[in-house]
Amino acid sequence: MRQFNAHIKIISLGKIALLASTLLISNYSQAVCRLTDSAGTSLTTPLYASVTVGNWSIPRDKVVGSTETTYTHPWQSIFTSCDAGNIQTTAEITGGKLVPGYPNTYETGIPGIGIQFRAAVPGVANTQVAPFDMTTTSTAIANFNSGVTLVVTGPVQSGTVNGSALPTMTWRATQGSARTSYVLRINGTLTVTGQTCKVNKSPINVRMPLVTTVDLKDVGSTAGDTNFSIDLNSCAPGIGVYLTLTDVASPSNTSNILSPNDASSAKGVGYQILYNSSPVNFGPDSATAGNRNQWSVGKTSGESVSIPLTARYLRTSKTVTSGTASGQASFTLSYQ
Repeated sequence: MRQFNAHIKIISLGKIALLASTLLISNYSQAVCRLTDSAGTSLTTPLYASVTVGNWSIPRDKVVGSTETTYTHPWQSIFTSCDAGNIQTTAEITGGKLVPGYPNTYETGIPGIGIQFRAAVPGVANTQVAPFDMTTTSTAIANFNSGVTLVVTGPVQSGTVNGSALPTMTWRATQGSARTSYVLRINGTLTVTGQTCKVNKSPINVRMPLVTTVDLKDVGSTAGDTNFSIDLNSCAPGIGVYLTLTDVASPSNTSNILSPNDASSAKGVGYQILYNSSPVNFGPDSATAGNRNQWSVGKTSGESVSIPLTARYLRTSKTVTSGTASGQASFTLSYQ
C-alpha cells in the first residue's frame, strides 16, 4: 500500500507541472503591444498616418549630411503600451531607391536631397532610422512618433516632387502572436530651392600699374597694389558665402603666389591677391564645402554682396628680367 501511494503522488506532481506549463504559454500568447491615445484608449490598427512636406530653402553647397526633420504629429499624442516579454519592432520602406553610398537614405528625385524615415521603438529613447528590425523589452508607456528627415547628399539643385511619389514606411510591433502596425505616407509637395547669388560681372579684368626693379628691390618685396572686387546680387539673406581662388596657369598651386602665364616675358615676379590685407592661398576649382583654401566672406544680409580684393606684384627671384607680365585666377563661390 505504501508503494502504491508513492506512485500516485508522482503522477499528481506530473499533472501539476503540466498544467503550470500550459498556463505560462497561454499568458504569453495573449501579450500585446498597443498604440494608444493620450487617454490610454487603444487605437485601431493598422493606423494610417501622414507627414506633410513643403518648402525647403537651403544654400546650394550646404555641408553634405545636413538634415531637417519633420515629425508626423505632436509629441505626447500617441503612445506605445506593451506587456511583459520580448517585443520585435520592424520598419520597412516600400517604393524607394537608395541614394548611392548613403545607407537608409532614399532618393527624392531632387538632386542633392535624400529622405530618411524614422520611428519610435518601445524601450529605446530616440526615434530610429528605418529600415530596422529590433527586439526589446519594455512595459513602460512611452511616447510614439514617426517622421521624415531630409538629408543633403550633394550639391543642391532646385526642384519639386509630389509627396505621393515618395516612399512609404510600414512599422510593426509584434509580441507573442499579436501584431500592431502603423503606415506612414507623405502628403503635400516638396519644393527645394538651392540658394545662391548671381555674379555681376565675369571675367573681371584688373589693370596693374607699371613698376620697376626699384619698386621691387628684394626677394619678397611687393608693389603696385590695385583694388578690385567681386560683386554679387540676387542673394538670399542669411546664407554663408565662401570663395576659392584657383591659379589657372597652375591649378594644383596651393601657395599664395599666382604664376605668370606663358605669354609673360618678365621673369622673377609673380602676383598675390589679398583679402582683408592678407595674401590668399590658391586651391582647387571646387564649390564643395571645406574645399582646400576655401575661405568665408561672411553671411548675406541683403541681396547684394561686394567682396573687396587687392592684387599686387611680388618679387620671387634674385634675378628679374624686364618685360610684360600677366596672370589669371578663377574664382569659385560656395553657398553654405
